[in-house]
Amino acid sequence: DGFIFNTIPGVKKLKLRAMVFGKGIYGGMSDENRSLLGGSAQLTALEGLYAEVGVGIENIFKLFRVYAVWRLTEVSQPGDARFTLKFDIAPSF
Repeated sequence: DGFIFNTIPGVKKLKLRAMVFGKGIYGGMSDENRSLLGGSAQLTALEGLYAEVGVGIENIFKLFRVYAVWRLTEVSQPGDARFTLKFDIAPSF
């Protein structure tokens, strides 16, 4: 209902929308299906719970969306990114 953007002068006319989200999935993979992947270490490591949360701004020029995502699980491997900034094209009419 415009809690954030309607309080900033001049931004209300842009009709930007703030979004907050959470995503999660729980599951596993059988040894039979794991063998079909051909030893891909990245996919076979996913076991149990995967969760991420994020915040963003959508309806930028009624076409773009920018959001930040934080991974809550599966960050034990070296080089895994815990934070990601994503840009998306999502037309809204």
